[in-house]
Amino acid sequence: MKNENLNVENIKIMLKKQMERDDFCDDVALFWQGYLFALLEFSIIEGDSELYTLLPQVGDKECYDFLLGEPSDIEPD
Repeated sequence: MKNENLNVENIKIMLKKQMERDDFCDDVALFWQGYLFALLEFSIIEGDSELYTLLPQVGDKECYDFLLGEPSDIEPD
């Protein structure tokens, strides 16, 4: 069953609204990264790099480690 309301444009709107909140923080950004990874992994949405550019750059090393399934050599900026 496909959810027609869940598409890249609607997700961008939700993300932008969330980022406008005063309580948006690194933890929320990490949640969004995980949410987007899951949507892409299960082919619920098609890849769109703009979604990731909207988010602050936090947890990059942790994301690489998760995607690789093991600790990586990537140095955080």
